[in-house]
Amino acid sequence: VGHSVITELNYRERGYPMSVPERIKYAIVDDITGYVEEKFKYYKDDCQILFDKMYRKHEERIKKKIRFWKYLFAITFFMLLIECICRIVQ
Repeated sequence: VGHSVITELNYRERGYPMSVPERIKYAIVDDITGYVEEKFKYYKDDCQILFDKMYRKHEERIKKKIRFWKYLFAITFFMLLIECICRIVQ
């Protein structure tokens, strides 16, 4: 943290003669990915359970909001319909 990232665009600015070849980049990324997967494989199920719990909670909240607006629409529509009928009858 706090160091500037060397990107493909600023290699020459920093005095680096050329970019790292693509296959070396992929090899480094594969090594890091393998290490992370191996290190955190035991947490996968815990994370999935936590994610499912949070998703269900969010989904339930959204369903409650949808139900509320549907009922509000239905009540408003029927009140408007009754008022229109009353105005026509008068």
